[in-house]
Amino acid sequence: MTTNDTSTLALRSNHHRRIKAVFLILGVIIITLVAASVAFFFESPSINYKFGWDKIILRAAKIIGLIAAVLLFLQLPLAGRFKFLDRIFSLPGLYNLHRINGYLILMLIMLHPILVTIPEDRLMIPFEARYWPEWIGAALLTTVILQIVLSKWRTKFVKAYHRWLYFHRALGWSILILLVLHILYVSETFEFEGLPRTVVVSAAIVLSMLWLAVRGQRLMVRKHPYEVSHVALAGKDAQAIDLIPLHGKGIDYLPGQFAFFSFDSNQLSAEWHPFTISSTPTRPNKIQITVRSCGDWTDQIKNIQKGDRVFVHGPFGRFSHVLEPEKKEMIMIAGGIGITPMLSMLKALSDKNDQRRIALLWSNRSADYEFDHDRLEAIANRLPNFTYIPIFTDKVEPKGNFGRLNLDRLKTLLSKFSKNALIFLCGPPPMIRQVRHHLVRMGFSSNAIKEELFDL
Repeated sequence: MTTNDTSTLALRSNHHRRIKAVFLILGVIIITLVAASVAFFFESPSINYKFGWDKIILRAAKIIGLIAAVLLFLQLPLAGRFKFLDRIFSLPGLYNLHRINGYLILMLIMLHPILVTIPEDRLMIPFEARYWPEWIGAALLTTVILQIVLSKWRTKFVKAYHRWLYFHRALGWSILILLVLHILYVSETFEFEGLPRTVVVSAAIVLSMLWLAVRGQRLMVRKHPYEVSHVALAGKDAQAIDLIPLHGKGIDYLPGQFAFFSFDSNQLSAEWHPFTISSTPTRPNKIQITVRSCGDWTDQIKNIQKGDRVFVHGPFGRFSHVLEPEKKEMIMIAGGIGITPMLSMLKALSDKNDQRRIALLWSNRSADYEFDHDRLEAIANRLPNFTYIPIFTDKVEPKGNFGRLNLDRLKTLLSKFSKNALIFLCGPPPMIRQVRHHLVRMGFSSNAIKEELFDL
């Protein structure tokens, strides 16, 4: 296949992806508007006794509550690791939207009871049995607040990631159960048989089926396990782990993509963790991940043994040069362990003997954190237009650039590159935000800057 053919296919793929994204977004907007219209077309008898501003405020409260309900129902699809959604939006983008959506839900459900109580001339729900649906709503609000707090400040409340994940899932299902109960019984609109009640019950059933699909896809990958074939030190506090499929062919992935891994080992708990695949699909006999020790779980990764089984769910993400339509010059900027997707792409580019101009800027605290140096030198020898620039922030080394990637340093290092170059950024979020800001100031196109933040 020629370069023009590849570019055409990539353009067509991106065009189709955008069309699908537009249709999905329009679908969500339409569903939200239809839900909000219930407050007008299926009025509860109680609202007929309100007039003027009281009626307007009460109806606004119901609209806000219905919108919040739709957004709550969306949380599972956003975080469910559905591959068809990942192909359109990318999983990191969906996770980010999941977080933002959570904050929006919190604001709406805090506003909802305030607006409900204003026309009733009371601030508190009476302690009477007939008001149990309202107290369910209060429990719903409390649970959402707890969910947001535990997610925002996870490390302060729950140190172990897998314990927090159990809490997160349990609270998520508690929220959905409380939501359905509150909707079905708090208003006459949903209390009796009719279209609104049928829609709510149907939505709950669909959501349950989606959850079963999520669980099912993770059970399916257990039928195709991998085995640890080799473990080696990869710079300071990091391990390179080679995996081979036990039954036939492994997963198909693009260079730069990531997957979720679960280790069946006496040394590690079995929860799923996302890691970029640092190997290349041009050499399909194994996959490799490189894991840096940075928490309670990853601190134990050095203890895994050859022969341990590993389950792989993926691949995910759109952080890959293969998905870009044009054969542009390429700039890769990595911070620390954020080098892994760049390594995957560079290995693939080397195997394809790619002749475009490529620069890799890799920032580490010191040379102790570098790894795969020999591989990078081999790539530089094979690709005459590839330049590797190591950068060290804390310690002066015999060679390399020293200090942080500020505006002046980037101008110097990237002076020979076209402002239309394709740019890949991966590393700690503060670093990536700052580097992106500098690149845009330098005149590089923001649309050509691709980011991957390793904080899923």
